Amino acid sequence: MKRRDVLVVGGGIAGLACAALLARAGRRVTVLEAGSSPGGLARTRVRDGFAFNRGAHALYQGGAAAQVLSSLGIRPRGRAPSLRGVAFFDGGRHRLPAGPWSMLTTGLLSMRGRMAVLRLFGGLRGLEGDSGSAAAWVAGFTSDRSARAYLAAMLRLSTYCGDLEAVRADHAVAALRQAALHGVLYLDDGWQQIVQGLVEACERDGVQIRCRAPVVEATPRAVRLRDAQVLEAEHVVLAVPPSVASAWVEVPPLGTARVSCLDVALSRRPDGPGLAFDLDDPMYLSVHSDAASLGPGALVHTLHYGAPSDARPRLEGLLDRTLPGWREMCVHEQFLPSIAVCQGVVPPGPASRPGVHADGLWRVGDAVGDHGGLADAALGSAREVAHAIVSAVEDRAA
Repeated sequence: MKRRDVLVVGGGIAGLACAALLARAGRRVTVLEAGSSPGGLARTRVRDGFAFNRGAHALYQGGAAAQVLSSLGIRPRGRAPSLRGVAFFDGGRHRLPAGPWSMLTTGLLSMRGRMAVLRLFGGLRGLEGDSGSAAAWVAGFTSDRSARAYLAAMLRLSTYCGDLEAVRADHAVAALRQAALHGVLYLDDGWQQIVQGLVEACERDGVQIRCRAPVVEATPRAVRLRDAQVLEAEHVVLAVPPSVASAWVEVPPLGTARVSCLDVALSRRPDGPGLAFDLDDPMYLSVHSDAASLGPGALVHTLHYGAPSDARPRLEGLLDRTLPGWREMCVHEQFLPSIAVCQGVVPPGPASRPGVHADGLWRVGDAVGDHGGLADAALGSAREVAHAIVSAVEDRAA
C-alpha cells in the first residue's frame, strides 16, 4: 500500500492551493475529488464561447488569495471594473456614488447622507466594526435613511450576505475596507483560469489529483473511499464544506450566505450602465464583460441577496430597468435559484471561525481560520495548514 505524506479531501481552490504549497515544500500529496474534475465552485462552464462562472465572482486584491496565487507563480488575467452605474431607491433611478464628486451631486443621497458617506470613506483606513450585527453598525453610523440604504448595499456587495442582521460587523466592515482600498479583478475566461493555474502548480511538483474518488470516512491517518479502498498518510486535510466535514470533526455552527443568480450571455452589449444596485429589493447587476474577456458578446451577472422563491422575475425586472432590449439579444442564460457562496459567515456575538486543526484532522476553506472572507479565507487557510504541516515535519527532523 503506497503511503503519501498528505491526503487532501476535496479538489476546490482551497484543496488545490494547499496541495500545491505542500508539494512545493517537498511533500508527497494526493488530492481526492468526488466530482469529475477539480475546481469546485470556481469551475467555469463555456457555452458557444461564453464563460459562465457559478454566479458573479471577483478576485479581491490585497488579501490572502492574491498573495497565495502570487507565491505559486499564478498571475490572474483580468481588469478592475468601473464603478460608474445606477442605484434604484424609493422608486427612483439615481447615479451611483463612485467618488467624492458623484457623492456630492447624486440625487440618491440627501445632503446629510452625503456628508455621512463622505465621512465614512474619508476615514476608511481606520474604519472598524464591532461584535454586533452589521445592520446595527449601519444604523449606529448614521440616522439618514438614504445613507443607510447605500452603506447596506456596499456591505452586501463586499460580503455576499443579504441579511446584515446575521453577520458580525467587524467582519463585514473589514471586507468593505479591503474592497474599497485595494479593488477587485474580473477575470478573463472566468475563474477556470485560477483552477487551471492551481492544477498546473500541483502537477509541476508531483501532486496526484484523483477525480471521481469520493471519500466516505476520514481519520487523522487514513481515508476510506466509496469503493472500500483505504489510503494512508501522515496527515489528512479536509477541503470540503462544513456540512461534509461534520461527519468526521466537530464543526461549530456558522451562517451560510445564499444568493440567487441569473447570468445572461448577449449577442452584443446593450446600451445602459455596467453596474446597478436595487436598494429597496437587495439585488445587484454587473456587466462583467465590460472589464473581462468572457465571450463574443456581453456577459451580465445579476444576483439577489437572500434567494427568495420568486428571485427570477425580480432579477429579470432589474435587467429590464438597467439594460432595455436584453431579451432580444439573449443567446444563453444560467439561473441558479439558491447557491451557497459562503459557509463561514460569523454571526454577531463572541463566536468566531474555528481553527484549522480539529480532532487530529486539518481543515481548509471559507469556514475556518482568520484570513478574511470568501477566496481569501479559502486560500489563507490553505497556506496556514501547509505551513503548519511543513513546520511539524521539520521540527521532528530537528
